[in-house]
Amino acid sequence: MIGLDIETTRDGRILGVGLAWWVGSEVVGAWLSVEEFGAWFETHPNEIFVLHNAKFDLDKLLEVGYNIKRFEDTYLMAHVLRRDQEVGSLGLKELALADLGMTWAGMEELGWPEDMEEGERARYCVNDAAGGLRLERLYYERIRGGKEEAAD
Repeated sequence: MIGLDIETTRDGRILGVGLAWWVGSEVVGAWLSVEEFGAWFETHPNEIFVLHNAKFDLDKLLEVGYNIKRFEDTYLMAHVLRRDQEVGSLGLKELALADLGMTWAGMEELGWPEDMEEGERARYCVNDAAGGLRLERLYYERIRGGKEEAAD
């Protein structure tokens, strides 16, 4: 599984792609330009990606020629788990804080991605990808656990 998030300008142009993946019990990540992502994607066509609110990112990536077919959506997983009932939101940062104890600055503090310094934009995007990846693991276990309990 590879966590994926994109950052776009106000007018919808992709600024870059954040990736995150597990190395043992740690999550590491990388910030790639659209072209770098394309080269990487060509060599990893069968990866399963984890996104939060996948429709937005998948539509934007499809616009530039990358058709991701295998993915998990933590937004939908949170909906199935009815996290909005307890957290009050299905937003990535709200869920990460409530379910993982993780927090990082959002656009409210940092401004639009095109206004951020490149390193700050990269950290922001990779944090989003890593947060989604961590939520996927937690939610998958909750969903799978719920099915196993129901079968008993």
